[in-house]
Amino acid sequence: MGGSPSSGVCAIGLPFVLLALLGACTTVPMAEEAPMVPPPQPLLTLAPYRLQLGDSLDIRFLLNPELNESEIVQPDGMIATAAAQEVPAYGKTPAELAAELRIHYASLLHAPNPVVEVKATAPTRLYVAGEVVSPGEFITSGPPISLVQLVARAGGVKLGSARNYVFIIRRGAEGQVNYLRTDYLGAITGRDAEGDVLLANGDTVYVPRSSVYEVWTYWNEYVLQFLPISAGIYYGGVIPAIGPVPAAAVAPTSTVLPLP
Repeated sequence: MGGSPSSGVCAIGLPFVLLALLGACTTVPMAEEAPMVPPPQPLLTLAPYRLQLGDSLDIRFLLNPELNESEIVQPDGMIATAAAQEVPAYGKTPAELAAELRIHYASLLHAPNPVVEVKATAPTRLYVAGEVVSPGEFITSGPPISLVQLVARAGGVKLGSARNYVFIIRRGAEGQVNYLRTDYLGAITGRDAEGDVLLANGDTVYVPRSSVYEVWTYWNEYVLQFLPISAGIYYGGVIPAIGPVPAAAVAPTSTVLPLP
């Protein structure tokens, strides 16, 4: 009748054997136990803040308050004050900008001493595309966030994603497009902690599909849709059947006997 019961048991039990082997090959490394109470955070030596586009600034003069102004870093990276129309501000620290303003105000004041304070920082805009649950734009404020944090905001990656090849699209200082690669899988498993890179304003994170998922998608969309192939399961495994099954090959489910 087309196969012994033992072959059917093997066909049914094979997926469970494969699942057991895959479960033994886990990607989660051995890690130390987390303490009940987190240790105190060490003091970090942070780099001076550099002005970004859209930052709101207060420019103050202690002895000449009539010259105090509030400015916003313009899209071209400049600020314009009463004494200086075009002053580069983007990428400078507040102290460096104050030194630049001191030169411009020297013709108006004797020994000017301006102070630049950052009143509000512009929001950071990041973008996620590809194989994530919720792609789109994410707006943050404060210190830069990392790749793992951004993917977590996007709901995580999908099953068919290539987690070890995540791309970051970043604009350079001259507007050129730079393509960077990082290992997201290594970052979340502890194999490569440096894969959890910090993101810059305007970065686009793209999570591509895995090659296995690409093959499955091609097979499902371009092969199965045009071939009349169906699958029948019997005790011996899975056999393909092309076209409709003849009526003679279908065994009757029951037989009605006439009454005596």
